[in-house]
Amino acid sequence: LLAQLRWHQERFAEARDLARRSLSLAEARGDRAAMAKGHEMLALAFHSLGAWQEGYAHEQQRQALAEGTLDVDQAFDVHLCLWEYHQYGDQGIVDIRDSVERMLEQARRMKAPRAVALCENFAGTVDFVAGRWADAEAQLRQAIEGFRRVGAASGEALSLQRLAILLTARGELD
Repeated sequence: LLAQLRWHQERFAEARDLARRSLSLAEARGDRAAMAKGHEMLALAFHSLGAWQEGYAHEQQRQALAEGTLDVDQAFDVHLCLWEYHQYGDQGIVDIRDSVERMLEQARRMKAPRAVALCENFAGTVDFVAGRWADAEAQLRQAIEGFRRVGAASGEALSLQRLAILLTARGELD
C-alpha cells in the first residue's frame, strides 16, 4: 500500500523501491497473490519512470501469477496502462479482445460498475485499433456513462479522450 501511495504522489522511484521490497517479502513467503500485486506495482512504477520494457516484463509476470485475470473488484483507471502493455506487445488483438471480454463478464457478474466501465473503455480502444470503429464508439460511450455513474472523473476523461480520437479519425471534428 505504501508503494501505491508513493506512486499516487508521483514519487515513482520510491514506489519502485517499495514494490521491490514487497515482492521480495512475498516471494520469501511463497504468497502468489502478494507476488502478483508486487509485480503490478512494479509495472506501474516502471511505466511512470519511462522504463516500458521492464514494466512490460513485470506485467507478464503479474499476469502469469494471476492466471490471466484482472482483479475486477479492485480495478481502477490505471489498469488501462497494464492492458496497454499487452495491446502493444506480442499478443494478438483477438486474444486481447477475448481477455477483455472475459474480464467484462466477470465485472458484470460481480456487479462492479467501475470495473465494467474500465473494461468497456479498453474494449473500445481495442476495437478502434482493430478498425471496428462503430463498435469502438458504442463501447466508449458506454464507458463514459459508466464512469459518470460512479463519479470516476479520470476514467470519464480517458474515455472522452479516446472517443475524441476516434471521432477525429472519422473527420467528425465538431
